[in-house]
Amino acid sequence: MYIWLTIVRSSVLVVALFALLPSVQKAEAVPFTLPAIDAGSYSSEGSHQASNQNYVAGIFTSNPPPGNRNFFVFDATSIATSKNPLQTATLSIFNPNNGFRSFSSLNPSATFSLFNVTTSIADLTASNGVGIFGRDIHQDLGSGTLFGSKQVSSADNGQFVRIDLTTAAVREINDGIARGNAAFAIGGAVTEGNAVIFGNSSLGQGNVILSGFSAVSAPEPGTLLLVASGIVGLARWRLILLRTLRSACPLSQ
Repeated sequence: MYIWLTIVRSSVLVVALFALLPSVQKAEAVPFTLPAIDAGSYSSEGSHQASNQNYVAGIFTSNPPPGNRNFFVFDATSIATSKNPLQTATLSIFNPNNGFRSFSSLNPSATFSLFNVTTSIADLTASNGVGIFGRDIHQDLGSGTLFGSKQVSSADNGQFVRIDLTTAAVREINDGIARGNAAFAIGGAVTEGNAVIFGNSSLGQGNVILSGFSAVSAPEPGTLLLVASGIVGLARWRLILLRTLRSACPLSQ
């Protein structure tokens, strides 16, 4: 009876050890950087040229409200391969010299907002002339889930405009990557103010970057101690088991 009790205790210890291991995992933050692989702008009438990577947004005299809306495309294959979900993300967009121009003396700044994009990447990046299809894409770029926003003024000319993505944005991007959509887009629009932002821009090297931290599961410092304790415990029970078996079944002389 004691032999079987010893065996059971050993088995329980093994099970308990492995059951505790997941609970001592913690998420470590690892930095990531994703440069935009494409960018562009849609007029309120729906026109867009695939070869033009100017990501201007806002109102021109020739483009009635709500003005141009822009987009940025990213390839998150490296995130999908590592299977480490995003924790935080910041979109950094270079605003050229004189990139911001306000047409209101009463409000010299404007609110630039980011949104999710439901349009397919292929349709989004293709050339579109004036028409309902392009206007639908234009509408998509400035509506839906709010990904973040920031006040922009002439003080941001020649500077990067950095916008922290919301928790909802990070979650939606992670969900898309988990579904196998490594490529995703973020739309942008001037949602308040009579101004142009990112005028005379181009995608260029490092002009638009999504950066932040992804989560990597790593053992807590106490994990090694737990494993070591488990090994010592298993060795002790094994020794007891062997001694019990030898006492119960002595070798013949």
